[in-house]
Amino acid sequence: MSNNIITPTITTQGLRSIFDAHQAGLNLELTHIALGSGAYTPEDTQTALQDEKQRVMIAGGEVQGDTQIHITALLDGDSEYWASEVGFYAGDILFAVYSHPENKIAWKNGNFAMMVGFDLSLDAVPPDVVTINVNGEDNMNLSLASPMITNAANHIKVLTELLEIRYGVAA
Repeated sequence: MSNNIITPTITTQGLRSIFDAHQAGLNLELTHIALGSGAYTPEDTQTALQDEKQRVMIAGGEVQGDTQIHITALLDGDSEYWASEVGFYAGDILFAVYSHPENKIAWKNGNFAMMVGFDLSLDAVPPDVVTINVNGEDNMNLSLASPMITNAANHIKVLTELLEIRYGVAA
């Protein structure tokens, strides 16, 4: 999982949805992430990904400042594809899209579930108007995964050293 911040193209529909929500005194809730194989320069007039392969509910996320949010999702199933585009949805509305004509985002292997995380820079919208609606079943704050893995690796290292000291066993 990469820590790169992406700046997606906010769609015209996405801006309209933010305006409508803001006028009603509400926030726009992002609900889904979709990945696809289209590789292109996104347009603000898009209403869908060019070659959507998979759409899942957001599994975790957090606001990381006035104009930055972190979103995570769990991609499962047996489909395999190179992800070159990602869409961020508010219900059925494509709020924002990211793609690049040459760069791939990730390989989705059909034999494994894959965790994805994106840090979104939303400088083009007013602060605090976009929120994250997390799937209750898969609710996981994947931003905690890295510290947990580091702690587990350190724990294994200490246990290995103790085995070597106590029993002379080289691991």
